[in-house]
Amino acid sequence: FFLILPALLEIPAFIYVSQSCMVIVPRIAHQLHNIVTDAGCCSSPDLSRQIQNFSLQLLHQPVRIDCMGLTILDCSFLTRMACSVGTYMIYTIQFIPKFSTPYI
Repeated sequence: FFLILPALLEIPAFIYVSQSCMVIVPRIAHQLHNIVTDAGCCSSPDLSRQIQNFSLQLLHQPVRIDCMGLTILDCSFLTRMACSVGTYMIYTIQFIPKFSTPYI
C-alpha cells in the first residue's frame, strides 16, 4: 500500500501542472508579442522577427499536453479517472459475497 501512495499523489499533481501550463502559455505568448512589437527591444531585426513569429504561433496554436495522442492531460482527465475508479469499486463491492450467516 505504501508503494502505491506516492504514485497516487503524483498523478493529480502532474495533471494540475499540465493544466496550469496550458492556461499560462497563451498569456506568456501575448506578453512576448507585446514586448517584441515595442520599438527598440532587440538590436537584431532577424531575432525580433523570429520572436514575433514564435509568439504568434503560440497565440494561434493552443498548447496541449497529451499522452501519445490518446488523451489530453487536463482536469477533465482526472475527473474521468476518478469516476472510472469509483464505478469499478461499486461493481466490485456489489459482487462481493455476503458472509453474514455462516455456512454449515
